[in-house]
Amino acid sequence: MSHLEIEKRYLVKSDNIEKILENDFIEYSVEKIEQFYLVATIDKTLRYRKVDNRYIKNSKQGSGLVRQEQESDVSKEEYYSAKAQNSGAIIKKLRYKFIIDGYKFELDIFKGALKGLRILEIEFANIEEATNFTMPQILKPLIIKEITNEAIYSNGALSKSNKIPLRADSHYSLEQILQEAKKRKKAKFDVYISEYENAKYALDNTFYRISSSLKLQIELFLQTQDFSYIKGAQKSLLRYRSL
Repeated sequence: MSHLEIEKRYLVKSDNIEKILENDFIEYSVEKIEQFYLVATIDKTLRYRKVDNRYIKNSKQGSGLVRQEQESDVSKEEYYSAKAQNSGAIIKKLRYKFIIDGYKFELDIFKGALKGLRILEIEFANIEEATNFTMPQILKPLIIKEITNEAIYSNGALSKSNKIPLRADSHYSLEQILQEAKKRKKAKFDVYISEYENAKYALDNTFYRISSSLKLQIELFLQTQDFSYIKGAQKSLLRYRSL
């Protein structure tokens, strides 16, 4: 089946997407994906993908927002025969699928050598819909930047490099951050910093998580008068103080 794919992509902070969606009562599904490329150029790809127990062949032409896509199911035998011809990295990831404001979102959480990389994709029915798109408020704090036209973040490019691209706007490398951390007393609350986040983004993300947790615990206590939520709020405050 052939069709035009109109899609925007965003680089996302490393946060607990399950908790965010569940707190806002947003239903989601999770797919386990393995994929590889026999062709991966800027304007053309040939990809095989295993989604749970389904095997899929996909080809795309073009780059950026609009691409021509053709996709079909294949047999298990064809999939593994193609896999034997693959010379790039095998990409493994979890895909979270959910709907907000009528838009279908797919968040890929990468594994293996690409662990820490998270990419959000939104597919649109037409260019006008894509042009008028506004990111839902619940997701805005997670977005680092749009990467629709950045080829280094395409799955084909990632299969070739098998490493997370270091952001051009990152002021500190992961090694510099770790060296600086060794000079200080270790905090009681761990701060996770991925290879594509600088210290400011990582701390902003961590403070946001803690403040959101604190607010939620207080709201739940006021609603239920359950003092266990006060203990949760105290833990959030201790974590904030540690940072």
